[in-house]
Amino acid sequence: MFAWVEIAGFTCLWLVAVLRAPQAIRHPQQRALWLAVTLIAFTTTLHQPPVVAGLGGLIGDPTLVVVIKHTCDVIASSAMLHFILTAMGWRRHLPFLLAAAITAGTALSWINLAHAPPGYAATPELDLPASYWVIFFGFHFVSNSCVVAVCLRYWRQADRWPMRWGLLTFGIGTLFACVLWLLFPAYLWTRIPALLPAASLVTGIEEILQAAGVALPAVPGIRRAFTSRRNLWTLWPLWRHVTSWNPQVALVIPRFRLVNVLLRTHLVDLHLYRAVIEIRDAILILSEYITPALIDRARAHVRAHQLPPAEANATVTACLISVATQASGQGEFPRQTDLQAATMGGEDLSGEIDFLRQVIKARKSPVVKAFARENTLTPWTADRQEQPQAVDGP
Repeated sequence: MFAWVEIAGFTCLWLVAVLRAPQAIRHPQQRALWLAVTLIAFTTTLHQPPVVAGLGGLIGDPTLVVVIKHTCDVIASSAMLHFILTAMGWRRHLPFLLAAAITAGTALSWINLAHAPPGYAATPELDLPASYWVIFFGFHFVSNSCVVAVCLRYWRQADRWPMRWGLLTFGIGTLFACVLWLLFPAYLWTRIPALLPAASLVTGIEEILQAAGVALPAVPGIRRAFTSRRNLWTLWPLWRHVTSWNPQVALVIPRFRLVNVLLRTHLVDLHLYRAVIEIRDAILILSEYITPALIDRARAHVRAHQLPPAEANATVTACLISVATQASGQGEFPRQTDLQAATMGGEDLSGEIDFLRQVIKARKSPVVKAFARENTLTPWTADRQEQPQAVDGP
């Protein structure tokens, strides 16, 4: 009845394990968590009937699958507890945890193999003695209870919200695992059929919450990666426009917009930073074609449309860029320039990106297009035409 919840749970765990693998490879402190999540997903997959049947046929003796499954369960619980204790700064626990895991695993394997009936390499799962289940369920219940206790005690002390809510979610998920380790003995001793569907439901909820707890600390990195790609995609048209008129400011001219946003995050960040710098360099060069009179006309034009102050500066910059790029193609240099267009923008990289995004939005507006049509002449030529002509004496 609830088998789909269990399938959804270990699917989420596998998804998180695959997505977190590159980060775990680069950061050794996260490998224990990644290993724990991967082993939990792996052992849950091992418990699925089709997988058990397939492994039994592959190995040649289905009873050995029980030894493999339960050994992986012990390793997964140990790795999960090791990560939680290490994250909380308790680094002296490793020898004791390792000794407990080896002792439990060795005892389980010995009991299983020692009670194997004739013709079998190991003992069938339903024929295992009570001592086996006491060790098995006892080890998991104690280790998972320690994980729950540590998570629920320290989740409020985390300095970042992803870690804080990740610990809480992971702890609640592991709490469901503790309930699971009580349901299994209850079924083995009572043989009540209704307990098995409940075990599948609890397992699914446990794994979904554990997957969410592991995924939450990665949310800021995912959001930053998405934001960098979105900003690079948005700045691309302006970057291509200004560098096409001033190609000397561009270090490299990428040909494909989509390829750049699909690169690894640190390369996307590099391209984004370089795009901002090169846009600014191009605007600085284009300032040679901008006179004080042109800036006054642009401000008066924007002021006439009563735009909000946050949009007004970006719209003025868009107007000046549009006219300056037209004028730069005529090859004539002005007699008087103004660098105010090059100084408009944000105070830091994030503010600069936001400002340039507003400039890109303004370039498509009717206000900028109208100003560009009204100032098609070279700005300094128009300024000279507006000046009164000198009157010759009699």
